[in-house]
Amino acid sequence: MSGAPTPGPTRLGAPVRYGRYELCAELASGGMGTVFAARAEGPGGYSKPVALKRIHEHLAKDPRFLAMFLDEARLAARIQHPHVAGVIDFGEAEGSYYLAMPFVLGETLSHVIRRVSHLEAGLQTAFPFLACKLVIDACEGLHAAHELRDEAGELLHVVHRDVSPANLLVGYDGALQVIDFGVASARERLYSTVTGEVKGKFGYCAPEQLQSQPVDRRADVWSLGVVLWECLTRRRLFRRSGLGETVMAVTTMPIPPLGDFAEVPLELEEVVFKALNRDPERRYATAREMGQALGAALGELGHSVTNADVAEWMTNAFPSGMTERRALVEGSRSVVPVEVSAEATPPSSSRTVRLALAGVLLVAVSVGTTWALLGREPASPPVATSPSSPVEEEPEGSMQVATATEAELGMDGVNSGETDSAPSMSMDTATMDAASMHAASMDTASMDAASMDPASMDTASMDTAVAMRAVERGSGQVRVVLSRGWAYVYLGRRRLGEAPGSFTLPAGRHVLRVQPMGQGAGVRRRVRVRPGGSVRVNVDIP
Repeated sequence: MSGAPTPGPTRLGAPVRYGRYELCAELASGGMGTVFAARAEGPGGYSKPVALKRIHEHLAKDPRFLAMFLDEARLAARIQHPHVAGVIDFGEAEGSYYLAMPFVLGETLSHVIRRVSHLEAGLQTAFPFLACKLVIDACEGLHAAHELRDEAGELLHVVHRDVSPANLLVGYDGALQVIDFGVASARERLYSTVTGEVKGKFGYCAPEQLQSQPVDRRADVWSLGVVLWECLTRRRLFRRSGLGETVMAVTTMPIPPLGDFAEVPLELEEVVFKALNRDPERRYATAREMGQALGAALGELGHSVTNADVAEWMTNAFPSGMTERRALVEGSRSVVPVEVSAEATPPSSSRTVRLALAGVLLVAVSVGTTWALLGREPASPPVATSPSSPVEEEPEGSMQVATATEAELGMDGVNSGETDSAPSMSMDTATMDAASMHAASMDTASMDAASMDPASMDTASMDTAVAMRAVERGSGQVRVVLSRGWAYVYLGRRRLGEAPGSFTLPAGRHVLRVQPMGQGAGVRRRVRVRPGGSVRVNVDIP
């Protein structure tokens, strides 16, 4: 959950009194808690704006979620670094726990990336180098977290596990801060992740993280590599229309060269692809090492970016942004605060609570039935694959994807399917096949409330739900299996996606063209699809 202002905050009709704080606007809400723009009042006109994260009341008595919330507060409070948003207060009021963080006037990096395409050419040209400076700051902030030690000087082995543009906050003062240590791992955590449970946004998780292997600080280095790739191309790297496809893209599919989508200097591309090495031993050993390499690359290119440069760029990119963010807490001072109550709870917060409770009830239902009840997210419009194609206006929380598939989902953000709270999902990776990850089973017994919130669920192609929909639509599944490598699959001139993989096609006879990635002639295969059925197509790649 972000403590940062995000696009489209919900202003409360009047400040709501909560303990010694006044809640002024809702910034974000997820499965575990809600973040408010708030202020602490004191004698003599003292007033301090804060971002206050309050755990949902229905979770406050759950030992598991309380332990996770306490872990976040303890970890963030111990990290003292200008590029990490720490915790300045922690306590209990009105029957629920809260933690307070500095209220930073800024925007999430995800919002900044979406904004770039709508700016004048000069600001667009400057952004790649500005983004490198922001990632360097993130490297230093994460390095401080990774180096956190106990009273005896022993490393706590902190790993953020949820590094993404939504959790990197760019201030109007030009400084970047890493936020949200809600799913971070550390040696002294009260709550330990169970075997097979994956924390974080899947599109940014390291391969070893998705495969339930031990992770260390190099998992955060991978995530930074994904963030930098997306900043330089302004496209999504791994996000696919289904959870299984996303996992397969992270763990097995070739990583597209940056040059396919943008003009990126070789010096920067080398840094990105070392961070994105699937072998942790071949990545940068530390986040600081990655930041130093990125700084050296900028030096070779003759670019020097300072906090003042970032601040000036942000002011030009968001002319009224600072005023709007400051007004969230300062614009309601003259309004008499009301006491917190069920009636005073913001409508969106109440809705989140109801959705989370609905998710708790649904967890008792079988996996297939659960997904059938919840439905799937609608597909986005076709994605432009040409590097020179303009980035079209997309819903808040979305960004174009760097693949040739035709229906991709948006970027993580508070207004998209995934929230800034980094919904954690549990996957039984032992049941997964690299060629059929689209049908991966979810271990619902280990889901937390964030993953059970229908508003924050990622979409997966569950066997039962897919079969039910296939029968209703008069369609079936085609699974394309290759003898080796990867390929694109076409139906006529329409590219269906990547193989190995599965595709839903209308019932009837079709001719598929399988085109190996790289060199090689395409292979045609005839297939007959039966309503609700499944057929396997084996293709030998020479």
